[in-house]
Amino acid sequence: MAISTEERAKIAATFTKIMPTMSKMLKDYTAEAGAPERFWLGVFDGSDAGGDWGNDVAPRLIAEHEIRTAEWINDHQAIGGKKVRAALRTGINTGVHARSGGTFTEDEVPYPGGCIGEVNGNKIVVSTSGLRGTEDEPFSLLIIELLQRALNPA
Repeated sequence: MAISTEERAKIAATFTKIMPTMSKMLKDYTAEAGAPERFWLGVFDGSDAGGDWGNDVAPRLIAEHEIRTAEWINDHQAIGGKKVRAALRTGINTGVHARSGGTFTEDEVPYPGGCIGEVNGNKIVVSTSGLRGTEDEPFSLLIIELLQRALNPA
């Protein structure tokens, strides 16, 4: 993994800072869309995505957040981790991979929501699980964008 301990701490602190806004937005979204209030998201070190990244996503976790207001039907943290695995292996967002007919391994899930981005020159993967179908991917992309903006205000 290439993200230094100091950079990981910056990303984690920024994630903690933006989560109240994200939580409120998610609550508003689920109320408007009639979706259950259940959500897990994680930010992972995305170094070596598409290359020889290893096989264990747990040590790559930088920060995570969950909302468990509604009943969890699935283990959304585990599903999110499987999305990270797919994004790291392929080097592309899981939604793009799924839409292009890509092949997923047994340890992955063919769902959108595992997205690769860059913050402060560091490659990260943000994974979300718990919403419905393709709704996870836009939230992952939004987290990446918010992290970029918060770490590098214009």
